[in-house]
Parts: sequence; C-alpha cells; structure tokens
Amino acid sequence: MIQALARQSRLPGLLFFLSCLLNAAALADTAVITNQLAGTVTLHDASTGDLLKRLPMDGKPVGVAVDQQHALAYISRPERGLVSVIDLHARAA
Repeated sequence: MIQALARQSRLPGLLFFLSCLLNAAALADTAVITNQLAGTVTLHDASTGDLLKRLPMDGKPVGVAVDQQHALAYISRPERGLVSVIDLHARAA
C-alpha cells in the first residue's frame, strides 16, 4: 500500500522515511532508508537523524521490510529481480 501511495504522491521519500521509522523503532532506533537515485541504502539514528552507515547497492534499491526479531532488513531491487539482506547489528549487507 505504501508503494502505491508513493507512486501517486509527490512525497515518496517522506513516505518511505516514515515507514522505515515505524518498522525500525525497536532496532536500537535505526532507520533504514533507500536512496534509489544514488544506488545506496543508508542507516540512520532515528532519534537524531545522524548517518550511521552508507551501504552501496548494485542497482536501485526501492522497498524496505524489517525483521525485528532477527535484526535484518530486506531491500528490494526490482530492476535486478533481487532482494538484499542487511544485518542491522553488523550494519553490513
């Protein structure tokens, strides 16, 4: 539903940011942000907004799903037909 709203809205970055904040709140306040044009995923401290880590992705990352139990973030890269997995504790893909 968020992706459908993002396509219709002029504020897709804000929608993704808010969804990431909500999904990642229990993971040491880490927000997972996809930067499609830059081809990166950034991890931010959700309390301060400070950049914790920038991870390069092969392709254009779009969607984020967070597994809070295992501290993993799944990043969709539809143009490649792939999903990347980020270990949020190690801050590495």
